Amino acid sequence: MRRDVLLTFLGIFACLALTAFNVVPHLKFNKAEIVQEMSPIVIAISGEVINPGTYELPWGSRLEDAIVSAGGLKVAADKNLVNLARPLDAGEAIFVPAKQTETGVERISINGSSLTQLDSLPRIGPAMAQRITEARPFNTIDDLLNVKGIGAKTLEKLKPFITL
Repeated sequence: MRRDVLLTFLGIFACLALTAFNVVPHLKFNKAEIVQEMSPIVIAISGEVINPGTYELPWGSRLEDAIVSAGGLKVAADKNLVNLARPLDAGEAIFVPAKQTETGVERISINGSSLTQLDSLPRIGPAMAQRITEARPFNTIDDLLNVKGIGAKTLEKLKPFITL
């Protein structure tokens, strides 16, 4: 009985092997080309650019492309607060700030200012100014959130007065 079962399995295996040997060379595989079309993105840019407005840019565009579309930066633009390599998202609103505040005072650099200059900022005292200088250098304004004692509300109050 065991011999019959073994012969049956051997016969089935032989049939499958012969079938595969005859069928596989005749199989045809057609390559399908997949084309993925990326739609353009629409962004709004304002602030210190020559032609503020809404622009349609190719998918994958960066902030530099948006600024070029808007005619470039004005002389008053604070280039330190603009990351030209940043990728853009559809529907994004971009604001390019000026070097000076609304009152005409030049912004204070969080990377290069003295303790006295930092101490002159709203909500910043001598101890906080010291912590800011110890945490330098900053890559973005938002890196100030890593300084002990500076939270989101304080940062929002500081943003109009500071630059990198």
